[in-house]
Amino acid sequence: MDVPDAFDVLDENLKLDPDERVAAQDRHAEITETLVSAGIASGSFLQGSFARKTMLPPLHDIDKIIILTEAYRGQHPDRVMGAIQDAVAAVCSPVTFDRSKHAVKIDIADDPFLFDCVPAFESDGEDDDVLIANREAPAAVDQWTRSNPRELARRITERNQATNGRFIHQVRMAKQAVRELLGDSLPSLHVESIAYIAIETVLEHPDAIAKFFEVGAELLGGEYFEPTGVDQISDRLDTAIADEAKLAFTNAAKRAHEAIDLAAAGDHNEAIRVWATMFGDVFPPAPPQSANSAVEKLTRGGSVTSAAAVSATRAGRTPAPTTRSWRLA
Repeated sequence: MDVPDAFDVLDENLKLDPDERVAAQDRHAEITETLVSAGIASGSFLQGSFARKTMLPPLHDIDKIIILTEAYRGQHPDRVMGAIQDAVAAVCSPVTFDRSKHAVKIDIADDPFLFDCVPAFESDGEDDDVLIANREAPAAVDQWTRSNPRELARRITERNQATNGRFIHQVRMAKQAVRELLGDSLPSLHVESIAYIAIETVLEHPDAIAKFFEVGAELLGGEYFEPTGVDQISDRLDTAIADEAKLAFTNAAKRAHEAIDLAAAGDHNEAIRVWATMFGDVFPPAPPQSANSAVEKLTRGGSVTSAAAVSATRAGRTPAPTTRSWRLA
């Protein structure tokens, strides 16, 4: 297996289960039909990583915008969420609900996924923004906040087209690498936004991931916006998390370039081994390296990689010292 083959395996492993995706689409349609029939909604659409096809498996929270009818204009978000819960509970059982700042969470027992349903009104401007519920806003402040999820979706679609369909695949790869590095501490939209800034043209997967980490290391701790350019999301990232992520991205960029150099020097096995340390078990492993093989490669002037293996090339992180022959005087 060479590096492109290994990335093809990674790409397949990062796709959502197709049956679960269909089931989620069907449930989305059912919830919408229920709310329309009840006179609560005029329609709905999906947003977030599921809609943009950048979600990592397993399928989990699905973001859904519910466009309310004018009958609910001026009502408090909690009252609207209550009406949504009552309508869904009448047709889906058992079901549990929870509420966040913007959404009512709908968890239907038979489904392995749940919906974060955001009540919203269409804006009254020429754009296609929506006014989403903000149940934590004080009474003296407008409790319906402008948001632009449709424009965000368009930007991602346009970038995906500009990269010949590679962008959404590379975003999933970036999210997987970040998950291995940082767990869930760096929010998904930050990963997607950094990828949007970094990956502007058609790049091979290894080059795209290397650039993602390079650009991210520069941006983290500074200022950056989500893809529409409206919301400076860097302001919402905790300083300690930004510092941790900056260091992790800096080190990951070095490993990514090491892996690229190893493949360019012809050592695909050791390149794959380095990539596997970054992506985890979803990346195919390289063949095991025996101690004898490692010693032989070192004595022939090889190098030690960041994956603690030895390459016969000098492209690893730590080249073996140059040796010379010795003879008796």
